Amino acid sequence: MTLQNLIENSQLKNLRYIGDTNLIHTEISSVNIIDNPDVIKWIKKGELVLTTGYFFQDNESLALSMIRELAQLECAALAIKIKRFFQEIPQSFIDTAYEVGLPIIEIPYFYAFSEIMDSVFSKLYQEKLDKSLYEYTLLNSLMKQLQEKAGLDSMLTSISDYVCAPVFLMDNECNLIIQSQSNSLQKIQTIVIDHNTGQTIPTPEYGKYTQFLLNGHSRTVFQLYFHTYPVFLCVVTDGNILTNEN
Repeated sequence: MTLQNLIENSQLKNLRYIGDTNLIHTEISSVNIIDNPDVIKWIKKGELVLTTGYFFQDNESLALSMIRELAQLECAALAIKIKRFFQEIPQSFIDTAYEVGLPIIEIPYFYAFSEIMDSVFSKLYQEKLDKSLYEYTLLNSLMKQLQEKAGLDSMLTSISDYVCAPVFLMDNECNLIIQSQSNSLQKIQTIVIDHNTGQTIPTPEYGKYTQFLLNGHSRTVFQLYFHTYPVFLCVVTDGNILTNEN
């Protein structure tokens, strides 16, 4: 669920997004409420943080310090209820949040925090359920293809469709075993590690990213190693970093 989903596609109306428009696609992982400064130590990355502003209504420096800390913690956004302790969100809050890259959401007075939390958690639960059903369908399809001896090419195509990216198998010496059918990736003739790239990519919990020259063209590839068999399952991501959602 993104901030844009919350504002535009939820049952909550009249929420107002304030901040860098490039950050409106920020993912929300959970919701938290901050009613005193000590709560900041428990805020986690990706959380939508709700507040009435009670504890900093007369302390602008505390509010600005909190905004900077929340940005450092990489929370999804700070949502402030207006017409309770603030008639409107102060410009100094908006300027500081924009400076540090923290989105702000203006919450109308008539919404209880419980309504916002219910909306977010319901959407997150539905997304998780949809993902689980999709994964179950994929696994069922792979198992059926395995039982019917459909072949690796058919199985790789199913995986490719799932991650929306070209997929191929290679051995420890960078020799192609087989690749999925994909219009965006021509038949691979050569696979060479690209040592000239200076690109740094976050390392996920499983697998690793490597810059390869595929047929002489530099491509970002996610590699998953199978210890049972000396092969790598490779996904051509080209900068679209795979997450737990893929």
